[in-house]
Amino acid sequence: MGCDEFRRKSGQALLVSVGGAEVEDQVPAFVVAELVEAGLDAVDDVLGENPNHAEARARHGDVRLEQVLGDFDDRDGRLLSSKDDKALQAALEHLNTAAEKNRGWVSKAEFDAQAAPLIKKAGEKRQATEAYFATELGAKAKKEEIEKRGILDRYAPGHKHWRAVHVAPYVVLVEESSKWDESEKAAEIVGHLQGLRGAFMQEFGTKLGIKLPEKPVNVACFADQKSFDDYLARNLNIAFCNVQGLVGLPSSATAEELKPLIASARAAQDALRGASISTQCSAG
Repeated sequence: MGCDEFRRKSGQALLVSVGGAEVEDQVPAFVVAELVEAGLDAVDDVLGENPNHAEARARHGDVRLEQVLGDFDDRDGRLLSSKDDKALQAALEHLNTAAEKNRGWVSKAEFDAQAAPLIKKAGEKRQATEAYFATELGAKAKKEEIEKRGILDRYAPGHKHWRAVHVAPYVVLVEESSKWDESEKAAEIVGHLQGLRGAFMQEFGTKLGIKLPEKPVNVACFADQKSFDDYLARNLNIAFCNVQGLVGLPSSATAEELKPLIASARAAQDALRGASISTQCSAG
C-alpha cells in the first residue's frame, strides 16, 4: 500500500475516534491493526529511550508497583483467610519478579486481576482490627493474645505457629496446619461459643440479672490430639514441679504438719507417672 493510500485509510481510522461508531464500519480491520501496531512500536521506542516515561508507560498499560501497593504491609495478609493470604503472597511474588525485570513497573491489568481485590480486603480488615484494638476490650484482647502466644511458644514445643483471630470477646489462637483454614476453623469455634453464650444469657441472664463481664476470653485450638496432649503434659509437669518446690521451701511448719502436703505431692507424682507424664523437674 502506498503512502497516500495509507494516509487516506489512516484518516478513516481517525474519524472513528472523532465521529463515533457510525463511521467505524468504513475502516478496514487491517488498517486499525496497522495503526495499533505502529502506535505500540512508537511507545516501545519511547520506553527504549526513557524507560520511566510516565505517559508512555500509561499507554503501555503499566503502573509503578510501589505506588499501587500504597501503605500495604505484608503482615496485613495475616488478617485474611489462609487461602486468600496464600493467593495474595503468590500474586505479589509474581508481581515483584516482574517489577525487578521492568524497572519497577508492572502490568496494571495483572495487578488489578491478581492482587488489588485482596489488598483492598486486607486493608479493610486492618482498619477494622485497628479500630477494635483502640477500644478498651480490644486493647486487653491484644495483650491477652501476646501473653497467650508466649505461653504456647514456651510450653508447646514444636507447635509454635499460630494464627490469631479476634472476634469480641474471643481471642482464638489456631495452630497452623494443612488440614484446615485457620480463619475458617476459628470462625467455627467462635460460632459454637457465641451460641452457648447466647443460650446461657437467654436462659439465666434476664432471670438472674447476670451481666457477663467485658473481658477477653482465650481459646487455643490444636491441630491434633498429640499437640494438645504435649501441651497438657508440659503444663501438668510445670504445675507438679511448682508444688514440689513449695514443699521444699523452708518454713516454720513441723515435719508432722508437712506430712499431708508431702503425701498429696507423692499421690500427684504417681498419677502423673501413671499417665506417662514426666515428673522430672528442670530449671526454666
